[in-house]
Amino acid sequence: MKRNELITITVLLLSALSRLNAAERPVPPSMAVVEDAARAKRLAAAVQEPVESGPILPTSASIKSLPCPEWFRDAKFGIWSHWGPDSISGVEQNYAKEMYRQVTIAYKYHTEHFGDPRTVGYKDILNHFDAAKWDPESLMKKYKAAGARYFVSLARYHDNFDMYDSSFTPWNCMNFGPKKDVVGLWRQAALKEGLRFGLSFHPCPDFYWQGQAENKTKVDYDTADPRNWSLYHPPPGTPGFKEEYAHNVYARTKEAIDKYQPDVLYFDGGIPNGADLGLKLISHYYNSNISRHAGKNEAVMTVKSNDGGVLDFERSHAPKLIARAWQCDTSESSWFYLDDSHALGEIHTLHRNAKTMLHALADIVSKNGNLLMNIPLKSDGTIDQHCETLLADFAAWMKINSESIFGTRPFVVYGEGPTQLPRNGMNELKEPMTAKDFRFTTKGDTLYAIMCGWPTDGRATITSLADGSPIVTGAIDNLELLGYSGKLSWKRTKDGLIINLPEHKPCEHAYAFKVTGLKGDSETITLPSPASTIRPDKDNVLTLLPDHANIHDVWDRLCVLYAGNETIVSLWDNPKAYITYDKVKFERPGKYEVSARMAVRELPTAVLIEVAGQQLIKKAVITGQWDSFADVAFGTVEIKEPGVLPVTLKPSPTQDWHCINLATVTLKRVN
Repeated sequence: MKRNELITITVLLLSALSRLNAAERPVPPSMAVVEDAARAKRLAAAVQEPVESGPILPTSASIKSLPCPEWFRDAKFGIWSHWGPDSISGVEQNYAKEMYRQVTIAYKYHTEHFGDPRTVGYKDILNHFDAAKWDPESLMKKYKAAGARYFVSLARYHDNFDMYDSSFTPWNCMNFGPKKDVVGLWRQAALKEGLRFGLSFHPCPDFYWQGQAENKTKVDYDTADPRNWSLYHPPPGTPGFKEEYAHNVYARTKEAIDKYQPDVLYFDGGIPNGADLGLKLISHYYNSNISRHAGKNEAVMTVKSNDGGVLDFERSHAPKLIARAWQCDTSESSWFYLDDSHALGEIHTLHRNAKTMLHALADIVSKNGNLLMNIPLKSDGTIDQHCETLLADFAAWMKINSESIFGTRPFVVYGEGPTQLPRNGMNELKEPMTAKDFRFTTKGDTLYAIMCGWPTDGRATITSLADGSPIVTGAIDNLELLGYSGKLSWKRTKDGLIINLPEHKPCEHAYAFKVTGLKGDSETITLPSPASTIRPDKDNVLTLLPDHANIHDVWDRLCVLYAGNETIVSLWDNPKAYITYDKVKFERPGKYEVSARMAVRELPTAVLIEVAGQQLIKKAVITGQWDSFADVAFGTVEIKEPGVLPVTLKPSPTQDWHCINLATVTLKRVN
């Protein structure tokens, strides 16, 4: 028998065995090697297959040009099932990684319950993820009742396990654990309830090896065996792995897109292999969706980068109202289920109640965002009492107040009140707001003011809507409290709109006033975007915000992020990248002092600012931290005639470029 015929027969045999439980049958080393080689060949071939043609080209510019679909902007709230084999233990969010770190509770748990990780690895416990009590239809009814307008299923986490019927890897939920097509059943349940459906992908090629970084005995674990690398991946730096991994991510993700036709595609990061296969993959995703929807795009891509689509903030809120559609992805507690005895200490594992989450929803929606909230499932597919209560509370609140959320658009200001988001790290709301905190939304000629508490003195005061407020025009025609059928007593003074509240609350947690007759003065407050004209303030100061910036970066890494309560241009590490503020209106000629707020951690770098043909170069101040900013005075430029001019920031050509974060640029007229 010829060698090629032997390989073909072996591959067919392996394919026939693929539905058997790999953990219960021995795999001879030679067969594993042949299987992996055949799979790599199939992956490479999949990359060469034709993709859907259409109006979206596999270029960064084409993908960024596609606007966010209106259905997503209307939806506001989605629920996420961040669920998989990492749920097995209930002691650690990243169990697959942490079970290989000898200093962790996951390692201790694994040793006590399953055995030494040197002989019983992650691959050997996958069948403990059994989903024995999982009822996707019943859960989806609860999610819909709670207000979810879209549902996102985890398709592949960092552990490289596919939660769908995958033909490119044996490590999937058809061969292990549930022995069911989890994604397919989630999708069926979501569509039955009228929810849009999405998939999330979390590629991480060195996930398991990260977990072994502290272990002196890592070579003894099953991850070091090449026969297991189809799950664990080879060690970082293995020759040829980078290309094979790119093929792997592309082929498996494309297969899921084609099979499950998601309207939402979430990436934990930027577009994988964005400059190469990633752009091809995303153009295929959009064009396939456009083809299915009679020429109209209904597809949404959420990314944590400047790759286009919807900007996603993990466990973070934008600090202010922004023009670009965005999403906060967060969880009721941990990403994967933790039992209460282990959901302690780390802030992101603590349960958040309905009051906090509803206040977070109001804050996010008021700033032009969506909330994607994870509901952790146990390994058996059920939810705990915390989640049951939260969903029931959401459902009760939505019955009364949903019109203040769904289908709304931002007001000219997002709100008012004393509560400030944390300045550092993941800045999501962790505690409820107060009765003095209001968040605004609009729908047509209606303004909604959501009050995040019930005043003890029986009066609500909204200062933004005061008589004579510069941000609103018109007079109030009608004022209602959603859920209350009686007539409210109120008055508008120079101090605010003062409302006498009824004796009894119409609901719990948050309270929505419905106001007609007032309109936001968009000429007074303009939502900043790259298309905005930047005008001087009353002190003749032009403030150039990151939201105004047009970013030019072939690496597509440089992006606008929201750190604490400040907007920044982050990750400027490409010496060929530059920023333009295209519409800066100089209303008066004269000299202008130019300065910029920047953060540089440890290496010196210099920035060039160009205005009206004049160039200024200054070194940034080393601040020691990426979230610590210092003002740098660049000098003065002279504007000879009034008009609209561009302002450009570039790396200085006279010095090596090192990464900076940029907050604001100001130009102050001094004569």
